[in-house]
Amino acid sequence: SAWSHRNLFNLISWFGDFFKVNEKDVIPQKTTISFGDSPLELLLPLTWAKGAVYLRPHDILSKNLSALADWMKEIGATIVQFVPSVFDALLSVSDIKEIKSLRLLVLSGEALRRRYDLPFDVYNIYGNSECTALSAWYKVEAQGGRIRIGYPLSNTRVYILDDDKHPLPAYMSGEVYLAGLSNGLGYVNAPEEQE
Repeated sequence: SAWSHRNLFNLISWFGDFFKVNEKDVIPQKTTISFGDSPLELLLPLTWAKGAVYLRPHDILSKNLSALADWMKEIGATIVQFVPSVFDALLSVSDIKEIKSLRLLVLSGEALRRRYDLPFDVYNIYGNSECTALSAWYKVEAQGGRIRIGYPLSNTRVYILDDDKHPLPAYMSGEVYLAGLSNGLGYVNAPEEQE
């Protein structure tokens, strides 16, 4: 989906303000540039953190997660984001708790199906490909029940609708509909995908 500057500004402003990103934060750029999370990794350090972009060394790919963990430790990463399945794979080859600098883990890109007992904040961020990657947030505690998609970002509204597109009461299952500045402009050269 294509994004406007306004969409991107809203996303970065919300993230920076909500998570209190500052000049002490180190946010590694480890995501491929075509993935929806990459703008946060590239632009947050330059806008909110007022720092440098730590680009992933060429030899650290998703196939070498142990080297990725070592690199994050070496640069003193404070905020990282992962797709849950990649994070689980990272946990299988390294002890993420050894990265003492970490203060925030953002999980997005697929359904989060488990909780983690970690010494830093963990958030499930919901979004879909029609949005600026992130549309709703939920703080994930080590203990608890079902993990929810959570609360909308600033200037975003989340609706749960039935098959006839009528709003459903709280805690009912239905289709997620989003409105506001997290919605992208549509698919480039594929308007039928917006339906």
